Amino acid sequence: MPIVTAEILAASVLEKEPSVVLTVDDRRYLFNAGEGTQRFCMEHHVRLGKIKSVFLSGLSSSNTGGLPGILMSVSDMGTSDIEICGPPGTGAFIHATRYFLRRKSLGIQVFEFCPENNQPYDDGVIKIYGVVISAQMNVRAKQDTIGLSGPSSTRLCQRETHARHKRRRLNEKTSLQVPVFPNKNEIGCAGRLKSFSLSSFGNSKEGSVGTGEVVCYICESRNTRGRFLPEKASQLGVPKGPLFGRLSRGENIQLDDGTVVYSEVCKLPDSPGVSFAVISCPSLLYLTQLITNPHFMSYQRPQGTLGRQKNKKLTCLFHLTRRNVFELKEYKLWMASFGEDVKHVVVNSSVFSGNEIPLMATFRQNRMLHEIHPRIFPLISPNESTELKLPSRPEACENLCESIIPARSLLKIKLAPVLNVD
Repeated sequence: MPIVTAEILAASVLEKEPSVVLTVDDRRYLFNAGEGTQRFCMEHHVRLGKIKSVFLSGLSSSNTGGLPGILMSVSDMGTSDIEICGPPGTGAFIHATRYFLRRKSLGIQVFEFCPENNQPYDDGVIKIYGVVISAQMNVRAKQDTIGLSGPSSTRLCQRETHARHKRRRLNEKTSLQVPVFPNKNEIGCAGRLKSFSLSSFGNSKEGSVGTGEVVCYICESRNTRGRFLPEKASQLGVPKGPLFGRLSRGENIQLDDGTVVYSEVCKLPDSPGVSFAVISCPSLLYLTQLITNPHFMSYQRPQGTLGRQKNKKLTCLFHLTRRNVFELKEYKLWMASFGEDVKHVVVNSSVFSGNEIPLMATFRQNRMLHEIHPRIFPLISPNESTELKLPSRPEACENLCESIIPARSLLKIKLAPVLNVD
């Protein structure tokens, strides 16, 4: 079974949003690259050179602010090709960086997930499904709109809608066609990059257009092949040689006399890989589509049952969720629906903040300025509130506290072969 490890970057850093680095054997995958990711990795000696794929939860600055710098850094470290996956509009975002992102030895391939008909990202090492959710105004979101009501709230919603339409019009001007994978749209780079191509994991599109969608990711590592039983195959009349290899790979074979030998008779069952999810819900506008999304239903425990029955199992969920969403009863009930043995890693610093300041350069500078004038330059102190609010009534949340892991910077979680938190 492959070794699968997840490392949390900057879970409680004042200067940047958290990221997750997934390592499967010798391949690395980065989830989100906010501003300051490159600086954090340099200070804490996190190697970025082996990152071959970047997965974006959204296109806001908290998810993409540090991506151009990371792309230039990995190119300087010798990386020749990198893949970037994200919501609709990812291609237009990368195309907009062409004025300052110039690395003639770097090839970029962009994959966009769509709200419907998505196929998974599969590189033979891990399979990653993109679950696209869109903003949807509901009663709770309207009430939470910065405490406004009546005409003020209506004007704010109208401004948000106008801003989304404006972004869409600006994106449509790029005319970046996005064909369905494996087809690619090769974009001319004029010598700035080695290559730049666009593909869609869903439907083909006339342009790389985004309207504020975010993506949650469900990751599944490959199954471990069961041990082959050569004695059993010999008893069934299978001669040694290539037929043994076909049976060990799970293929059924037919002997010269017409006898069909099934692979499951000659090998032990395959061990399933580990499954986990990266959840992003930046505001209450996305909550309804998240908790009702059918992609998660196959991993949830049916209501009124104690076991999982035949549902798939998630080992861990990484929550990149704001505090106002995380503390809601509906969100906690949705978390509890995955079962008691599922671990929930709270990554966002606004939910669970630790007592540390990982960027030591900032801390040292702040200390020196504080010595000059304590009143003008007060010391930076981390948020000491580490209490999570859980609903008291619902029975489904009784054991949820034991499953929650507050993330800290550089926290490593081994997901396979055995779950272990360092």
